[in-house]
Amino acid sequence: METMMRKDNPTTPQMGRLLSRFRQLTISSVMSSGVVTAEIDETVLSVAKKMVTKGISCVVVAEDERVRGIFTERDLVRWIAYATDDSGHVTMSQQMSSPVETIALSAPILDVAEMMEAKGIKRFPVVAHDKLIGIVTQTDITRGLVLLSPLRSISKIISGDLATVDASQAVAKAARIMSDRHISSVVILRNGFPVGILTEEDVTKRVVAAERDPVKTLVVQVMSSPLHWVATTCSILSANQKMSALGIRRLVVMDKGQARGVVSQTDIMRSVRAELERVDADRMAAGSAITESVQQIRGEVVELNALLRSRLSELERYDPDGAADITGRIDHIADALERLQALPDSEVRQQSVDQASAHPGAAADSISRIVG
Repeated sequence: METMMRKDNPTTPQMGRLLSRFRQLTISSVMSSGVVTAEIDETVLSVAKKMVTKGISCVVVAEDERVRGIFTERDLVRWIAYATDDSGHVTMSQQMSSPVETIALSAPILDVAEMMEAKGIKRFPVVAHDKLIGIVTQTDITRGLVLLSPLRSISKIISGDLATVDASQAVAKAARIMSDRHISSVVILRNGFPVGILTEEDVTKRVVAAERDPVKTLVVQVMSSPLHWVATTCSILSANQKMSALGIRRLVVMDKGQARGVVSQTDIMRSVRAELERVDADRMAAGSAITESVQQIRGEVVELNALLRSRLSELERYDPDGAADITGRIDHIADALERLQALPDSEVRQQSVDQASAHPGAAADSISRIVG
């Protein structure tokens, strides 16, 4: 079987073993236990200030340690986008996201990553016996996942749907774009050139918490600048390290002075999960090839054993020494056949799949080691 080797992320035995170990990790190894909560009757403005003070992107709305809702920067942007004169009196009960999906402490990290991608959720409260004990975010998950696919270029995973706003526009307009398109940021342009980025966090800190009017405040006054960016040739690992060092969740991707897209933790998590699915598919294909080879070898061994036995009696009359040698070979083949027939296909696959993933001829080599 010919195995395609990829320069940026080859399927290797080491990758397979790392993936197997990673599958055993649960949320308990990455979650944060210090959860910031809010009362259900707290106002949006009060909670926004709490988020800024604590440096967090969400609060869990709880009563008696039980999760009632969650309020995120996205909920805040939605509130800003369609705020009215009496919006300052809006409480968590009116603006929080509810009901909330929660997860157990024993949930596998890869399963949670799949749920985040499928449901478009960036954080899950962690519960035990229906009581809040922690929270796990997309940042927590991505930090671990990125180690499984570090070298792939971000040019292959950037979001092509780039949202931009001119620097002269009001925050309210940018917030409406973000809310309507379900995105977490817009790139700010001046004379067609990117000069900054406005994120949900910027809106939270510099508009809501600062009690500024989003209709009268221009994006250029509250955007993040200078612009943090990477080239299209940057690797996933380097991009994620830069985000971690800067304490941000997205980077603008530049090529020849032009913004080509935005790469976010969501993009990285989605890409790495797709890479893991590819690795699993390659390993399954290798396992199928090994099973087929085992079945073929079993048949050939049976035929060879029968042929040798049929010639043995004739050879004993003319060449006793040769007959003794063949008798020894028959015994060896019979023993190998017995071991092959007793060995389940699944066990043969498990013993050989890593080698077959890395080397075109590994299936036959592995089987040879088993029989001989």
